[in-house]
Amino acid sequence: HDASPCFALIDGRPGFLLYSPVAELTQSGAAQEAGPPWCPFAAESRIPAMPDRARALTLADLAVLANLSASEHQPQELYDAVDALVQTVVGHKLFTIMRVHEASMEVERVHSSNLVAYPVGGRKAKSGTPWSKAVLDRGEVFVARIPDEVREAFDDYLLIFSLGVGSIMNVPIGYRGRRLGTMNISNEASWFRDQDAAAGLLIAPLLVPALLAE
Repeated sequence: HDASPCFALIDGRPGFLLYSPVAELTQSGAAQEAGPPWCPFAAESRIPAMPDRARALTLADLAVLANLSASEHQPQELYDAVDALVQTVVGHKLFTIMRVHEASMEVERVHSSNLVAYPVGGRKAKSGTPWSKAVLDRGEVFVARIPDEVREAFDDYLLIFSLGVGSIMNVPIGYRGRRLGTMNISNEASWFRDQDAAAGLLIAPLLVPALLAE
């Protein structure tokens, strides 16, 4: 059968694995008819490659962003393209991009899919919080999976909940040991899976030139 790529976190890093859309391998290696595509993240587990709500990120998707980044463009054009791609492969009710101001340890919103609730230019102080230690200090993907975790991590949880958001994933945008910004994806409760974080980690570096240029 034809194989297609899927994305997985392998030892905490994004990587490519192959799945067959019509066959599933048993632990003994024999093929059998299967339902949805799957990714063999571990020998003992079978996890759907992508949920029905989204399609897999492809090399063609990344090539489009890379070509746009290399061409003459305004940063907003790249932000819009990333927003659209994240909506397609992950799904979101709210998508923002924040730039880090290292001197003040503040983050500034440079893109928002909802300019009324979260306008461009808004700033937040993030120094010393559990969120900042994970995302800005250690460069880890942060996921608040349920409303209680959102409430604990974000002071503006009432506004967040009013948008129908119940889970948030923050992906660091890093370069040479620095954290230049974050890509923030919000959706309903229990939305995010490991492959969403893997896709985010592959998309985020393509925002580095735009953040450095601003």
